[in-house]
Amino acid sequence: MRCRAIVLLPVLAVWLLPPSPALCQQASVTDVAVDQAIQRGVDYLLGLSQPDGRFSPDGNYMWVGYAYPFGHEAIIMCALAHAEVSLNDERMRKGFDFLLKCEMEHTYTRSCRAITIARLLPKLKREERDLAWQVMKADVEWLLEKQIATGRDAGMWSYPIKPNSNVDFSNTQMAILAMNEYEMVGGEIAEAYYEKSLIPFLDRQKDSGGWNYGWVNPEHINEPERNTMTAVGVASLFLIRDRLFSLGCPCKSGKSGPRPKKIDDAIDGGIGWLAAHPGAERGQGHNSYFHYACARVGLAAGLKYFGTYDWYREGAAQVISMQRADGSWAAFESSQRTCFAIMFLVKGRAPILLNKLQFKGDWDRHPRDAANLAGYVAQVKEQKINWQVINLDAPVPEWHDAPILYISAETPMELSDEHKQKLRRYTDTGGTILFEASCGNKAVATWWVKTCGEIWPEWELKLLGKDHPMWSAEQKITGRLPVLQGISDGVRTFVFYSPSDISCAWNTLAIARNDPLFKMGINLYAYTTDRGKLRSKLAGYGVAESERYSGSAVSPGERTKLRIRQLKHGGDWYVSRHYGGLSMLGEHLAGHGRIACEVGEAIEAADPAAAETDVLWLTGRKGLMMSPPQQAALKAWLGAGGFLVVDACMGDKTFDAAWRQAAADLGLTIKAAGKDSPLVTGALGGATGYALTRCEFDSGLRPERIGKAEASLHELYLGDRLVGVYSDFDVLLALTGVKAYDRRGYGAADARAVATNMLLPATLQGKEPPVSAN
Repeated sequence: MRCRAIVLLPVLAVWLLPPSPALCQQASVTDVAVDQAIQRGVDYLLGLSQPDGRFSPDGNYMWVGYAYPFGHEAIIMCALAHAEVSLNDERMRKGFDFLLKCEMEHTYTRSCRAITIARLLPKLKREERDLAWQVMKADVEWLLEKQIATGRDAGMWSYPIKPNSNVDFSNTQMAILAMNEYEMVGGEIAEAYYEKSLIPFLDRQKDSGGWNYGWVNPEHINEPERNTMTAVGVASLFLIRDRLFSLGCPCKSGKSGPRPKKIDDAIDGGIGWLAAHPGAERGQGHNSYFHYACARVGLAAGLKYFGTYDWYREGAAQVISMQRADGSWAAFESSQRTCFAIMFLVKGRAPILLNKLQFKGDWDRHPRDAANLAGYVAQVKEQKINWQVINLDAPVPEWHDAPILYISAETPMELSDEHKQKLRRYTDTGGTILFEASCGNKAVATWWVKTCGEIWPEWELKLLGKDHPMWSAEQKITGRLPVLQGISDGVRTFVFYSPSDISCAWNTLAIARNDPLFKMGINLYAYTTDRGKLRSKLAGYGVAESERYSGSAVSPGERTKLRIRQLKHGGDWYVSRHYGGLSMLGEHLAGHGRIACEVGEAIEAADPAAAETDVLWLTGRKGLMMSPPQQAALKAWLGAGGFLVVDACMGDKTFDAAWRQAAADLGLTIKAAGKDSPLVTGALGGATGYALTRCEFDSGLRPERIGKAEASLHELYLGDRLVGVYSDFDVLLALTGVKAYDRRGYGAADARAVATNMLLPATLQGKEPPVSAN
């Protein structure tokens, strides 16, 4: 076995380089385009169905002059299973029944059938599940029998029906994948088969880090590296490594156990080769097999990029551009191209639950923790979910590919001031950090507590109480709870911290002994998304404009410039302020409402700056207190023509009650604006706003708004003059797009429309704003 020197850290740096903006523009593709391409491809394949369930006229797949019986059926059914085509579809059902009866004598066909059955097995009824299991078991046993047992090619597979056939990594990787899928649904395979396959992958890797087909006969010994074989080589090593090694667990004295360095180095070398050959990737739009292999590597390693190559975004753009008018990617004779294209698009499109942070130091001592947790959550939620690796140099918007930034540190991180600012910016834009001191490392624990005080000095790191949603957001966690601390800003816990090790349980998939730690993953999903959906794989960062408002012609009254400040009071006036809601609203109004907004510093009503302020925005969550002088100053400011906008942060009923009492003390009258109110219809006389009749609400508010899709707004009167607007639902935090668990507010796009209508009466300078009929 050759020893190769591979420099690890520079390779890791190349893996994760962000792309240039020009590159991103060239590879623009949407989730809708991906879904449509998959459906067109599926429709094409189903359209090939014959009455008896086969997909080919004679059942033979031809390759370099040799017939492979039922090759079309094997690969087509594998693609349809990946695309989750229902067995209720008669063509899918006939195809599956026919597949189970086929006599196959080929590594690829047997592997594809085993993979297909493994994916469909949970959806089968008991009797047919038993039959399918026996077929899959027979396929895997056949594969194990055909593995080369001894000699130069031990551990590999070949084309058994081809005379004097060479072994190669193409057949070998398919057999290993089928073995893995079989074990994932409960099958058992002796470790010896994986141990044998490991040796040729290590021995035949080139010094460059790449692989060719693995032929060692004289005429092919100098065959150059192939991008497809390098990709499948790396993917296979991930499967073998995970099967044979404990990967750093269990911990001992605050440190992880050993890792298989030769395999890790080989994986790093292979990914480094892929990263260093961008021309190979970008010239392979026609080669869906390559893209499928890339997806396997990217998902196994949690990588978004190979170097600067965004393997899914760019790959999807290339693959979709090659789709033919009939939905296929090649003539029927090459049906594998269509099948691998569909499998690539399906595998890579899953949303990301958590980004694992790469940094200089011990960041990945338990390399399958994030992957296994994402897989567990996906299984429970019955949806596809992935994970990803991100580094400190990536732009913060890319950190938001996932709602959770997971940091597992076994050594203190070397954080520059810029890195600390990025961590703060991530949480201030809605991200949530999950940090663990890997193996309970005390030095890391001490460092992290100190670092939290530097990055988030306004709030304390505190032990989570038993009533925290972490223990109940979706899965009820009872008994002895894991020790977790957190930092809360009054609307959400944005840092979760475990001073003891939690990743070994995930890394080793020790579910039975560590059920609470896995349920935490489910609850983190629910908590960070407010029981919503993960961001789509190809969705852009930020608040997407809603079609319900995109055609609205918003226009202000006579006043086209507003000076806005937040109003200080004796309660928690500052809650959610760091999310920058007012500034975002100002940008939205400038771009969509033709209103120039000047957002100043927060002030009290008695501040001299109030005389130069048109609108004061008052918010809070847990209380509202005003001294008699503050009340008098605010009332005088309103009497002089000021306009007051009020919203209950989180839609909190405690604040609602406090505000109604404060309004009474100020001599204000609160009148509910009905669905025909100008505030809701947008017909504000001299100004035009949005029609707020079909609003979307946060999940915690939806049950009580059934049948009431209009905005809930209240007019504020001083005498008979409209001096403000109040929303008992959250507006200011909601418009930022930040998710907060159990918030009673609007969807982000709706919140921006609601806030616009709340402000528009202030633009009707010198003209009495219209009031509702009630």
